[in-house]
Amino acid sequence: MYNLFLNILIIVDQICLKKGRFVLLTLNFTAPHLPEYGGLFTAHEAFRKVGNGKIVDVVGRQDFGKTYSDLQLRVGGFGIKNNYGIPFPLSYAKNYDEIYRMGRDEQVSLIVIHSLFSDQAVYGYKIAKHLGIPYLFVPHGVLDPYIFSYNKIRKNTWMKIFGNKIIAGASSVICATSNEAEKAAPFLKESKIDICEWGIQIPDKITRDLWRQEMRRALKIAEKDKVLLFLGRMNSMKRPVEIAKRFVGAQNKGWTLLMVGYFESLKIVDELRLLSAAFPNIILHDAITGLKKWKLFAASDAFIHLSERENFGYSVVEAAAMSLPLVLSKGVDVYPYFASGSAFVSQDYQPKNEIFTVEKMLNSSKEKLISMGEKSSIVVKENFTLQKFNTQLTNIFLKYSKKIREEV
Repeated sequence: MYNLFLNILIIVDQICLKKGRFVLLTLNFTAPHLPEYGGLFTAHEAFRKVGNGKIVDVVGRQDFGKTYSDLQLRVGGFGIKNNYGIPFPLSYAKNYDEIYRMGRDEQVSLIVIHSLFSDQAVYGYKIAKHLGIPYLFVPHGVLDPYIFSYNKIRKNTWMKIFGNKIIAGASSVICATSNEAEKAAPFLKESKIDICEWGIQIPDKITRDLWRQEMRRALKIAEKDKVLLFLGRMNSMKRPVEIAKRFVGAQNKGWTLLMVGYFESLKIVDELRLLSAAFPNIILHDAITGLKKWKLFAASDAFIHLSERENFGYSVVEAAAMSLPLVLSKGVDVYPYFASGSAFVSQDYQPKNEIFTVEKMLNSSKEKLISMGEKSSIVVKENFTLQKFNTQLTNIFLKYSKKIREEV
């Protein structure tokens, strides 16, 4: 019964390319929050768009991500916080007919598994083995040492049962940066690795001065004030409370810390509200997405991200694309790209050193910050364009696909 369910969990779409045609299956895990606010959503969508493919998405609720996936395996709280992807096939009985109709007439030639510690990784591995299909594994930072600093017993057990086999069986492991691959090295000793830097979509027409004025009016920030922006989910990993405290600890005359993001933790919200009440130059705001996000970058003068772990970091690269100087931790995997002249990088997470790093940026001259911002935008143009990402990923798909068939 179990093998029967695994063998029919195949969602496919045809990817038409100049060199041929192959059929792709992508399996994802959606975190329990609105996916539009996260980098995983952005990366998954980018993978799909490269090949115009379809996505199987494992979720724990039925009220989000409705435009995100072609098919969601809605299983009521089933996922990383419950059983770490130990499959219970009867949960998927209701999906049998729909999945079978979508997959019965196609032969999958390549599987892409995104992330670990949930059901999609197990399904992808089992399907690949049963049908003789090559598969690629995309960690999205899940093999970072920080990930194994909590829930150690469950995660290490999961790796012994499922994870190590899944990684070892992949035709290739796709990492967003060399830094990600280096941190994941203990798990990738026998693996083929392809580095494919994610790319970002920049608005076609940028009217920086107009956007700056518009957004500052909306946020009630004076033009004379300099803005240090944090944009990201408000959770312990991204350390928004620590960022606010480092800002308070630094000499920040004339600067405002603007913290924008989806609030995941009530405890963090309460701590930030207390800091904001005590220090009026700390402004909190709910998540801003779409074109308004780019207007937010235009309204800012620098960008900060001191995360414990940030695989790639879309907001960091987007801020750099808008010529903002950066303040980064070494937990942000793209930091080496910006370390030479376009970012202030804290050497560790010690409060004293982080305050020193933040203060160094806040006290820099306007000319230096402009120069660093210009260098940041050059780094993005050289490494993180959508065109480069699309080309790299297309070549990877073609390289590992089971067979390239002639177009009909």
